Amino acid sequence: MTFLPIADQVGLDELNSETVIFGSGQPTVHLPARADYKPKLASLDIIAVAWDFSRSAARALADAMPILEKAKRVHIFTVVDEKPLPEKLSSERLERHLQLHGVDAALERIEAGGRDIGKVIEDLVAANHADLLVMGAFGHSRMMELILGGATRSILNHPPVPVLISH
Repeated sequence: MTFLPIADQVGLDELNSETVIFGSGQPTVHLPARADYKPKLASLDIIAVAWDFSRSAARALADAMPILEKAKRVHIFTVVDEKPLPEKLSSERLERHLQLHGVDAALERIEAGGRDIGKVIEDLVAANHADLLVMGAFGHSRMMELILGGATRSILNHPPVPVLISH
């Protein structure tokens, strides 16, 4: 696992982060290094997991499993109106998988309601007082990212708490 600070200014550090995320094959933890970020005492009691049924979300969940197993509370959320989601997959299967690992998780479906996906995630992390956000990194081409934005870019540019990202 690689730990990377995410500073106030986006630039070459952003390219370095993306290189590590998409090229290392390892999970990375991105630590807010902004002047306005006031960390709580070191704790991994409350974990928020962004879940979209993707391969990268499954990878992030698997990479975070040792942390999730020790957490006091795990909140898994799916933003349902941000992008098409596979209809054949259910949250119940995810819930059973987590229970097999001794993880009692609250699953929630959230509507973005036209809000930026990064803001939706940030609000959910804050509302749940999460100590860590777990999410998969989905890579688009640079042109698509400039046009569409994206959860990965938004969170990397302004992580609300430490973020464990896998690809």
